[in-house]
Amino acid sequence: MNWPEELTDYEVTPRAAFGNELQALNDIRKENEVWITLLPNNQIQISGSDIVKCEAAEVRYKTMVERIRIEKCGLQQAKNVVLDEREGIDVILLRAEDWWPNHNDYVVPRLLPSGIMDEPGSFRKDDVHDIQLVEIRDAIRRALETASYKKGAYDFVVRLGCVALDSGRMGQESVGKKHGKEKFAKSINGKVDLRPKRWFVRRPLG
Repeated sequence: MNWPEELTDYEVTPRAAFGNELQALNDIRKENEVWITLLPNNQIQISGSDIVKCEAAEVRYKTMVERIRIEKCGLQQAKNVVLDEREGIDVILLRAEDWWPNHNDYVVPRLLPSGIMDEPGSFRKDDVHDIQLVEIRDAIRRALETASYKKGAYDFVVRLGCVALDSGRMGQESVGKKHGKEKFAKSINGKVDLRPKRWFVRRPLG
């Protein structure tokens, strides 16, 4: 089985990351009994006679790739899950209303309801879809695997609030524009930061 995997997205080539002979991957070769080859197009090919061992080698390799990207480029991989995606086809970008908790980032995405999709708000009655659970689980697993290479303490935080797009990249000119749901989902994964905004409840004293 073969799995090509690129490192060139962030200008980190396999040869620079793993050595001229890919010697940093020797443990994977030995323990998973696979062959790892550097192809001319800067891709890695993993092959072997046992598909289970090849799949295990693929997981280990991708974890190493993610760790190198984070360490060398200071990058974090984002995974965004849209819970109400079955309720609309298009996303419109709007300016945050007055009640918004923070107006530093003021461009907010909103899924437009569609008559051929589920009723607006119906997602609140449904359980999280199995595919979404797998996506969330895999994202957490990759983060934990990457963190395990460094000693230290890490926090796992779940934030509840509302979501705004980074206004440093999404300015006033983006307000009012409509995008296809799939195109929008791809554009916010790793390219435009999503920033959760929390409400601070103020209670009167006395």
